[in-house]
Amino acid sequence: MDIDKVGAIITGGASGMGYATAERLIHRGARVALLDIDRVRLDRAASELGACPFVCNVADPHSTARAVQAACAALAPVRIVVTCAGIGRM
Repeated sequence: MDIDKVGAIITGGASGMGYATAERLIHRGARVALLDIDRVRLDRAASELGACPFVCNVADPHSTARAVQAACAALAPVRIVVTCAGIGRM
């Protein structure tokens, strides 16, 4: 599949599987938006990868909607969405 210049949104993109997925997609030519709740880690990951950072709490539908809308506006057309964010409850 040719993903050159295709927009991709990755939740949980600042670390772990999300970061690794972003790295791979960028290597294949995709333009990537990282969504994550941790602003410090998010900014560092975006800088390292050349991705667009968007602060997002996936447990909050309004936060998610705002981040996805902003990412779509920045990277249109978005054709890839990868969900790697985890939500833990204690």
